[in-house]
Order: sequence, then structure tokens, then C-alpha cells
Amino acid sequence: MSKVFSRLTIFLESLRISALFLVWRATHLQSAGRALIRALEYEEPLRMLAGMLLVKSKQRAIPLLMEAIHRRYQLPIILVILGDIGDETTRHKIQEFTYDPDPQVVLAARDAMRILEAHRSTPPSHPPLEQDE
Repeated sequence: MSKVFSRLTIFLESLRISALFLVWRATHLQSAGRALIRALEYEEPLRMLAGMLLVKSKQRAIPLLMEAIHRRYQLPIILVILGDIGDETTRHKIQEFTYDPDPQVVLAARDAMRILEAHRSTPPSHPPLEQDE
């Protein structure tokens, strides 16, 4: 019974996280974006969903992620999300954490820097060319 309850809870929470993303995307309501960041505290499948949605939000997520960094909130995952977004304007801030006293933060910052480098060396994707009929 508890396994079913747990799965149902995860399912319902994933719906809530997805709804928050849609509200944030449609209305730019900062509280919905902050709720996505708070979802990074949840267990793994929900944390992964929230992280993917923040990465998908790209530029819109950066101010909220920088706010979280300022508070040192969920720092390792926030740094990796910034790296995944691939915005060069965050490079300096991420790099600061490669000398942090917390070893987990240092590892996350190094991972984020590697991800940023990969974004830099990957050519932009282009839409497929339309074929002549």
C-alpha cells in the first residue's frame, strides 16, 4: 500500500511541478519559477524534472538561479543547471565556486565549467532544410 501511495504522490507532485512550469512560462510569475527551484529539494525523479524544466527555461531561469546562488541554496545542482543552460554570462560566477570550501560545490562548479565548454565547442543546431517538392 505504501509503495502505491509513494508512486501516486510522486505522480501528483510531478503534475504540480509541470503546472508551475506552464504558469511560469505563460505569465512570467516569479513565484512559480521560485517554486520550481524549491522543487530541487525533492527526491530524485522530481528534482530531475524540476532541473530539466529550469534548463528548458534558459534565460528566464538565470535571474532566479543567481538569486539561489546568492543564498547558497541547493548550490551544487544550481551550478550544474547554469552550466546546462550554457549562457556565457554566468561563466565568471560559476568559476568563483571552483575554489569554494565545500568539496561538493567545487565538483559541481567544475562540472558546470566543463558543460559550458562543451556548449562553446558545439556548433549551433540549425533547423532541417526544407526539401523541394
